[in-house]
Amino acid sequence: MFKKVAPYMGEYKKYTALAAIMMCIGIVANILPYFINKTDCYRDCHNWTGCASEP
Repeated sequence: MFKKVAPYMGEYKKYTALAAIMMCIGIVANILPYFINKTDCYRDCHNWTGCASEP
C-alpha cells in the first residue's frame, strides 16, 4: 500500500512515514496500560478473590 501511494507524496514522503510511525506508537500507548493493569491484577490476586486495584 505504501509503495502505491509513495509516488504521489513527493517531498512529504518523510512526513508521511513519520506520521504512520507516530500513529503506531499512539496505538501501543493506548493499549499498553490495559495489559499492565491485567498483569498486576493476576500477580496480586491469582486466586480471583479480588484485586488491589478494585474497590
